[in-house]
Amino acid sequence: MPYDTARGAQEREATPPRPGKIIAGMTFRRFAPDSILGWLVLIIVAGLAASQVITALFHNMERNEAILEIEDLRAAERIATFTAFLEHTSPVLRPSLAASISGPSMTVLVSGSPSVTDPNNSDTRLNHLGRAVSDRLRGSYWEEIRVGAVSGSVKHGANGLLPIRVAVALRDGTWSNFEFSAIDSLPLEYPLLGLVAFSVLAVLLLSYYALRRVTTPLDSLTRAAEALGRSGRTEVLKETGASEVRRAARAFNEMQDRI
Repeated sequence: MPYDTARGAQEREATPPRPGKIIAGMTFRRFAPDSILGWLVLIIVAGLAASQVITALFHNMERNEAILEIEDLRAAERIATFTAFLEHTSPVLRPSLAASISGPSMTVLVSGSPSVTDPNNSDTRLNHLGRAVSDRLRGSYWEEIRVGAVSGSVKHGANGLLPIRVAVALRDGTWSNFEFSAIDSLPLEYPLLGLVAFSVLAVLLLSYYALRRVTTPLDSLTRAAEALGRSGRTEVLKETGASEVRRAARAFNEMQDRI
């Protein structure tokens, strides 16, 4: 029996939408794109925004590394300057001069033994500091440079500081020992981390929703077309999804009514 055109139209009009679903999605759909192109543009814009946030995060990490390196170079400059000054000072005056140089930010001690007995040669940062001191001592007489980290106090750990010792052997066998607290690490900005997580999650959710909004109606249209080819009739398609998909479903229903 051929499919009744009037009955098909009445079924589409008589199918009431579910109020709960409409109320839940009304606010979002009011601002959501209505076409596939609109969804594509929205996903691209969201992806670009997420990439900018991620770039800002990496920039923050590189900035923190640069700050640590600058602080280490400043410490190396002070150590080299004090060492050269002590080298050209009479050995008798060196202990008192070291005591006068010492301050809250750096302690200087001249003795016959090094304060660093077990230098840490595997730490990249400490090796870099030792090379920086060596480069700034060119032209001065020194025998050996030792750099090592010591176990910091609870206060140092809470403040993110790393106590470092540097021992420089002068040519007469005297050791110039330096101790200072360097910045161990700079914390990342938690709001920036939260923004990165939110932006990535938003892009994933938008992509998933847009994919489902396009593919689900297309899958229904494909199944309806296969059923129409086998039996000559099928159920009325719901005209949902993007505007292009809705037009395709409407055209399919109208074609079915005319058969």
